Amino acid sequence: MAQADLSLLDWRRRMNALYAEVRRLHTRDPQAAHAHWQSVRSELFARHPQSPLLPEARRGFEALPTCPYDPV
Repeated sequence: MAQADLSLLDWRRRMNALYAEVRRLHTRDPQAAHAHWQSVRSELFARHPQSPLLPEARRGFEALPTCPYDPV
């Protein structure tokens, strides 16, 4: 299997694990789950080789835009 294929599988595995973790955290603390989702997701977009962001967009990248947590 090529390195790019393994990298893509890693991206998918990490995203899947993130959403599983968010679902688990949500039962105890929905606001913390939202913050965790934002943080980990932005980190993956900034650093993972399979990030959909172009290399030039990664320079200076801090976080993806998201709405603040809304308990409603």
